Amino acid sequence: MVTQYLNSVRRAIVRSQMFDPDLRKDISRKQAYLEDKLEKCDFALAVHGQILDALNSEANNHSLRIEIPKSQLYKQISAKERLDIARHIKDCQENVRAAWLWGKSEYEKANLCDELVIGLASRIEPDFIHSYRRDAVRISGSHLIPPRPEKVPSEMANMFEESKQLPVLEQALYLHLNTARIHPFSDGNGRTSRMLQNLTLTSSGLPPVIIYEGERAHYLDLIQDAVRGNKYRDEDEAGISDSEKRFYTFLATKVNIAFDKILDRLEGD
Repeated sequence: MVTQYLNSVRRAIVRSQMFDPDLRKDISRKQAYLEDKLEKCDFALAVHGQILDALNSEANNHSLRIEIPKSQLYKQISAKERLDIARHIKDCQENVRAAWLWGKSEYEKANLCDELVIGLASRIEPDFIHSYRRDAVRISGSHLIPPRPEKVPSEMANMFEESKQLPVLEQALYLHLNTARIHPFSDGNGRTSRMLQNLTLTSSGLPPVIIYEGERAHYLDLIQDAVRGNKYRDEDEAGISDSEKRFYTFLATKVNIAFDKILDRLEGD
């Protein structure tokens, strides 16, 4: 029992250094500066809320476009096909918006639990998802096979517990990768993992990660490599693989960039 506890603590320490410490310091410095600015100025606080809403909306729109690229509309297709795609995208946007609004209201009450994650996924894909999956699935574009369906509840419980040992920023990024890795649903896993990450960030005053449709191929390569790195590293080793660190660095850099956008807007640049 003591050994298990020490290993858990050791893993938590290493995972709290999931990306370059200098990047972590840069983010922390900007966060502290922003919090001080908001505390001293009610107007800045109101503008900050508007900026965060805009960033979250942008994050959700592009999260959907990673799964259903708007670039499909640029193909040589018939007017009817283009209209059908546009309608499908609009319907999915409404689902994502509903999931986000529900998630914002429920996050503080539910915190990290099965009900929260299933609630998000069931609103993102209301016609298909009502519980964790009961069948085997494959990750699109990867030869890796997610955990068997009977292992999903325990894998999710472990993910929740391990994430709570991390600072909020690292916790959010960890939830993103591991929800995608576990693939707990028959569909909508990517959108759910990105939304869970951004709810965790924004509930603590951090800006969301925005992954643009134009970065789709790079992002998918990074997350597939990170899942592979997680699977094949030594199970007894406390560290994380280089491919996981690259993925976490990509996400943390996005948070750093979002802080720049917020501070530039507040300072009128």
